[in-house]
Amino acid sequence: MEEEARPHFVHGCDKKRCGRAPPPPSQHSLTIYTFFPDQVEEKYQGRRVLVLKWARNLDNIAATCASIEGKRKKKARAVGSSTILSPSTEQEILRWINDFRAEGVPATALMLRIKALAAAKELGIPDFRASSSWQHRFKRPHRPSMRSRTRQRQVSPAELAKVAAEFSEMVQSKVAELGVSIVYNADQTAAFFEYLPSKTLNGKEEKTVWVRCGGKSKERATVMILGDPKVIHFLLF
Repeated sequence: MEEEARPHFVHGCDKKRCGRAPPPPSQHSLTIYTFFPDQVEEKYQGRRVLVLKWARNLDNIAATCASIEGKRKKKARAVGSSTILSPSTEQEILRWINDFRAEGVPATALMLRIKALAAAKELGIPDFRASSSWQHRFKRPHRPSMRSRTRQRQVSPAELAKVAAEFSEMVQSKVAELGVSIVYNADQTAAFFEYLPSKTLNGKEEKTVWVRCGGKSKERATVMILGDPKVIHFLLF
């Protein structure tokens, strides 16, 4: 199998035009071919500038790649250079979260974002977005993590369709037996007035997350819905 010819990206004359062979490809050209094999010649100069920048920062790139975290980085940035909120403001947000957790109230990522945006607005920082990367950086030094409350779900009967069909036949037979002319349909439903989220920010070292909910994530009241064949809906009771 013949080896594919490598483009040299050499600008200037060649043997046909100048009567001499072009110079061998430079190390920069080989680097461009290695990392950008499909690069068009029109964009060669931009890639060349990038490769020269890599060469100037070779020692810094090698030191960053030597660390465990540096191997996964696409850009090197000093720790704390992206921090927009001051440390005192972040401590205030952390105390705000801890106050909720002390009362057993879940603190979600959305609550953290809203609180951070409100703090940035008070400080006059219009460009702050409280993005997911900022939230990750905020949780790293303060060591909260997103925890989820788990609970075994209710299992439906295997013959649920059969039970529903038998109930429908029983109702129809009673209607015919008693001579009922109007059948009212009544059903129970839940009216939720408190809904606790299923996830909360909490310390990583804690194995048990306490949430004051009495085993329930929702507080509700049971109401009755009543209707008739004329599509008249009565008041809830």
